[in-house]
Parts: sequence; C-alpha cells; structure tokens
Amino acid sequence: MRISRLVLLLPLLLGAACFPLRYTSGSSWRYLSYEQSHFTSAQPPDELALRVIDLLTRRGFPLVNRKETAPGKLVYQFKGLRETVTELDSTAIGSVFYAEIEPLGTGSSLVLSGWATRNGWETCTKEDPTPLGCNSGIGGSSWTDVRPLNGREEAELIRGTLIELSMTEKAGMAAR
Repeated sequence: MRISRLVLLLPLLLGAACFPLRYTSGSSWRYLSYEQSHFTSAQPPDELALRVIDLLTRRGFPLVNRKETAPGKLVYQFKGLRETVTELDSTAIGSVFYAEIEPLGTGSSLVLSGWATRNGWETCTKEDPTPLGCNSGIGGSSWTDVRPLNGREEAELIRGTLIELSMTEKAGMAAR
C-alpha cells in the first residue's frame, strides 16, 4: 500500500525538481540603491516630466497615471508588456515604472523605480510597496517559469533611462 502511494507521488516530486518555482516579488530596489535611481536636473519639474514621459514611452512603457502624493511632488506611472509566456495558459509579463518628480531649488529631483507585472498586476508586496501603494495581491506568489520576476529587467531599463537623461542634460547645458 505504501509503495503504491510513492509510485503515485514520484512523478509529482520529479516534476517539481525539473520545474523549480520562481517567486514573483522584488523590484528595481533589489539591484539599485536610492543614489543609483535618483537624478537631479536643472530643468523645472514639468520639463523633466515631459522628458521622462518621452523616454519611457519610446521604450514601450506609456504613461497611465499621474498623482500628486505631497505638495509639489508628482508620481507618474508607466506600464507596458515585455512578453507573453505560455505554460498551461498565457501569462503576460510586463513592467510598471514610477517617476517621482518634485521641485528642487530652481530645478527638480527624479527618483525612478520599477516592478515586474504579471497579467497586468504589479508584483509588489506590503514590504516592498510601489509609490502608489500595493494592492495587487500577487506579490510572493509562485509559478513555474525559468524567468524570475525579480526587478532585474526594470533596474536595467532605469539605468539606461538615467544615463540618457544625464547625457541629454549635459548636451543641453553645453549648447547654451
């Protein structure tokens, strides 16, 4: 009797070994410090916001929301898809980015952060909330895919965006 249970459970145990579970939690903060996610601009907040909107939209992440979270501090939310994965069903993998912009003297300050999304839901957790909070409920859930949704791709996009912002800011200052 015990052997028959083991025979029934063996395929399940072997299947779990072949397809390890990945956890959908984490954000760009796992890979980038605050300093690496921060940009200071000589431009006023509205002009910096337009540049960020242009850069992220060109990368496939259009603006979907804008909210004032404190006097003078605006949070812009961008969302887009990276790929569709087919396991037992189709899973849309994407990213959500937040640009927190506020006045800083005569210029402005920008902090970029990002989270992976699964079927449009952010993979945030209560311990790792987005700038607009976390109510998706899928953070920390598991799935059997070889690509973990841990924030690495979001961190890479943020690095590239901040480098481009820095280069265009320096070019603009040199042209004046």
